[in-house]
Amino acid sequence: MSKRGSSNACKRAAQESTVPRYAWPVARAAAIMLACVATTLAFVAPALGLKASHSDSKSRSSHSTSTKTRPSTSTHCTTHRRVGTHGKVTKTCEHKPAASKPSSPALVSAPSSSGGATAAANSSLGAPLVEQPQVAPTVSSITPASGAVAGGTSVKIKGTEFVTGASVWIGAKAASVEVVSETEIKATTSAGRGKDEVVVEDEHGVTTGGPSFTFVAPPKVTSISPAEGTTAGGTAVKIKGTGFGKGTKVKIGSGEATSVTVTGETEISAKTPAGSAGEAEVVVEDEVAKSSESNPSFTYVTPPTVASVEPADGSTLGGTAIVIKGTGLTDVTKVRVGSVEATGVEVESATEVKATTAAGAAGKDEVVVSYANGVASTGGASFTYVAPPSVSSVTPAEGSTAGGTAIVIKGKGFLKAGAKVKVGGGEVASMEVVSETEVKAKTATGAAGKDEVVVEDEIGKSTTNGSFTYVTPATVEEIEPATGSTAGGTAVVIKGTEFAKTATVTIGKAATNVEWVSATELKAKTAAETAGEDEVVVENAAGVPSLSGPKFTFIAPPTVTSVSPADGSTLGGTTVVIKGTGFVEPTKVMFGSAEAASVEFVSATEVKAKTAAGSAGKVAVAVEDSKGKSTTNGSFTFVAPPKVTSILPAEGTTAGGTAVKIKGTGFMKGSSVTIGKAARDVTIVSETEITATTPAFAAGETEVIVEDEYGSSSGGAMFTFIE
Repeated sequence: MSKRGSSNACKRAAQESTVPRYAWPVARAAAIMLACVATTLAFVAPALGLKASHSDSKSRSSHSTSTKTRPSTSTHCTTHRRVGTHGKVTKTCEHKPAASKPSSPALVSAPSSSGGATAAANSSLGAPLVEQPQVAPTVSSITPASGAVAGGTSVKIKGTEFVTGASVWIGAKAASVEVVSETEIKATTSAGRGKDEVVVEDEHGVTTGGPSFTFVAPPKVTSISPAEGTTAGGTAVKIKGTGFGKGTKVKIGSGEATSVTVTGETEISAKTPAGSAGEAEVVVEDEVAKSSESNPSFTYVTPPTVASVEPADGSTLGGTAIVIKGTGLTDVTKVRVGSVEATGVEVESATEVKATTAAGAAGKDEVVVSYANGVASTGGASFTYVAPPSVSSVTPAEGSTAGGTAIVIKGKGFLKAGAKVKVGGGEVASMEVVSETEVKAKTATGAAGKDEVVVEDEIGKSTTNGSFTYVTPATVEEIEPATGSTAGGTAVVIKGTEFAKTATVTIGKAATNVEWVSATELKAKTAAETAGEDEVVVENAAGVPSLSGPKFTFIAPPTVTSVSPADGSTLGGTTVVIKGTGFVEPTKVMFGSAEAASVEFVSATEVKAKTAAGSAGKVAVAVEDSKGKSTTNGSFTFVAPPKVTSILPAEGTTAGGTAVKIKGTGFMKGSSVTIGKAARDVTIVSETEITATTPAFAAGETEVIVEDEYGSSSGGAMFTFIE
């Protein structure tokens, strides 16, 4: 019968029951249960292959209730424990015929008023019940598979057929056993050693071929190095011993070490935890056991302290003498600033140590003092390494051996307090720290040549330096002329010594047209400058001027404010009055490019001059004296006298009265006409034409002359008087 058939039989039994739904509830439930049990047994028995009895057994009873028989044989096993094999268990078994047992009683159905339920139950119990044989236990695994030789390891054993009362042997008999289920046992190992099979024994037999359990010796510690360290912890130590494995922990006193690394079965590296001063036992513990025999000790030592360092900073070059204040300094043997060890350590007392810094990188570093055993201070005062100054440039890079050159030094690390500047071996005459990157200074005297520029302060001397070249200056002895106009342009000759071919000249301002004649002579022209005296300076190189040279005087030239009259004949001879300033004797007056015929000095503000002949047109009037030529000038216009080119008619009666027309140029109002004698009825028609009436004059030819303020015409046309 299938499981589905068994289930359906139970359902049918429930449906066919004649017990009312709400009557006899107990009886009805019992009838259904009996029907289900009978159906299930009928299904299970054939599946297990069980038989009612051997061929020589009696026939089954023909009544409706089936019977169940025991197996024809039984097995009995005996357990033996061998001596000298760490308690190893063996077993022997024998088979004996099994005694017959009476048939099981028939199942009785629950009473029913209708009998339907009973019939259903009885029909379902038709299959015989067969007793199953008892099976010995088996062991498939043990967890963990190793433990301490001292025992006490809690293990979990997996297998089958475990029954209450079973005993466990792992080398020796387990200290405690708890059968959790048919497939699991919990136990505690007894002391043992080596590798042993896990054996479970009960009344049905003894397991064989099961897994093994290994008894592992606990780790052993033989030494720790260093054996001393600070109470603050953090000392890096190496622990030597045996049996070190994964999962290892290290305890020093009551604290657990950090950074534990098992570098091999015989070595562990770790860092100590914080601890109290004194000895502390070193214990190594792994997942199996912990060391317990002859463990070495680690001695915690109260570390020294650093409260202050003076000075608190110094050069990265090292060499700074420092005084360290603190506690516990009596046994200090080393002083370290950052990662660099100081030199010259000298213990003054329990609260003071002296040392000298070694070279170090720029920055702030803790000052650490330590004992010979490595115990060191922590969290102490700091010392700051400061890079000494460095020089990147010097401007100008040259200057006079006489000193006094103003220089600008660029770099970094310049401190305002206590800074010094040296050029060559000598300090500068003066200096000013402008910023951390700039210093201004004036050179002192020095010998000709190139020298290193060094900046030094309390941190140290610059090692990256610039240079400055001392140059012998030129000397100026005289200048000719020694005066000139503020307008510039005065050509001068300079005498002296040590003039270089590339020399420059400054007279107030830089001179122009500098010409090197020789090492003792230069020529140049002055630039425009304000009135006054200026030293003549010759520079052979930039920033290397001559000293205490002669003076050149710039004098303001005269000025012309007015010229009267403002015009005159090209024939010259016009007397003009010139007004202005700065006039001195001797004085020269120029009308354009022509010098006046004569000059009369009246005062510093007035000069009279007579024009020489000149070309028609407007020209500048300049006054020139020893101070120079005026740049603010007046003007004068040269006007040509009139010119006659023709007369019509060209002849007339000696009695006069002939109306004539005169042609020419330069005719101006107020002009007069002479034809032998003064003509009558003169009319200036234009600059080129005049009309007039001839006077009575003797027979003959005579020149026609036109005259005005600028002069008389000459060489003009002729008029003939006829009787």
